[in-house]
Amino acid sequence: MISKKTQLCINILVTMASAPPSRAVNVQTLSDRLHVSISHLESVMRVLRDADLVRAARGPGGGYYLTSDPAELSVWEVVQRVNPALATTPDAGPQSAPIAGLEAAIHAAFADFLATQTIGDFAQQSGDWSAGAAGSATPGFRLRPLPVSVRPMAPNSVFQLSAFTQLRAA
Repeated sequence: MISKKTQLCINILVTMASAPPSRAVNVQTLSDRLHVSISHLESVMRVLRDADLVRAARGPGGGYYLTSDPAELSVWEVVQRVNPALATTPDAGPQSAPIAGLEAAIHAAFADFLATQTIGDFAQQSGDWSAGAAGSATPGFRLRPLPVSVRPMAPNSVFQLSAFTQLRAA
């Protein structure tokens, strides 16, 4: 009943709700936590911004913030804002198919259940968000100690050959 994109929107909001309250969450952090490509996340974040569920902050330390309290934001409200087609109830008029009444009842029960669940209900505050000011991941490279330089034990020129052979013999 819920599309993959809508499910991803809900997962993003739950992940953002799991971050410390005054902290911006950037796309790289979301990508690392949700295992979704950055380009796909950016397109989904655009949908969430258009639905007024998140707001963006630019610059150093920037990222995305939730626009409302996760404890008050119901999952059904997210579904309605992200996918308005699901918000409409199927027609259960007398001239529709006999199963339409059942479909309408299932849709109503589904909507009622999701309306009782909030994003805050699924947020977990136990995650490690200490990876940087904006939750950025470690860079793609790390500095390591340089390997021990292996210098060849040979003379630099033909003129040093006799001195080198005398040192090796001693």
